Amino acid sequence: MTYKVKINGKEYTLPARTLAVDEQMLEVSELGRRCSSGEISYSESVKRQHAFVNGLAPGAFPSLEETDINELTIAVMNIAAVYTNPSVNAMMNERLELVQRALNSSNAKNGKSDQSAT
Repeated sequence: MTYKVKINGKEYTLPARTLAVDEQMLEVSELGRRCSSGEISYSESVKRQHAFVNGLAPGAFPSLEETDINELTIAVMNIAAVYTNPSVNAMMNERLELVQRALNSSNAKNGKSDQSAT
């Protein structure tokens, strides 16, 4: 599967979603909680987000001192979305098919068809 993300107007091809990538995403997803609990500092949280993005999309951001934190946060969220969307979409499509089959079955039992009489 190919994963592409746009960061600061430039498109980057991300590596495959491996166990290592999932572990990185899990770590980044827990940064807010860890920062709120005092386990790590806000500065450390931002440093780890920066390393996460530049590790998966090398060169996406300049040095941390020059990086806009909002753009960095958006990039983290976009990367997570790019990696999770295929599985979320597949799951939603599967559930929609189940609902459609149930509706079709119910309509058939009630003598209704999918087509309207004109």
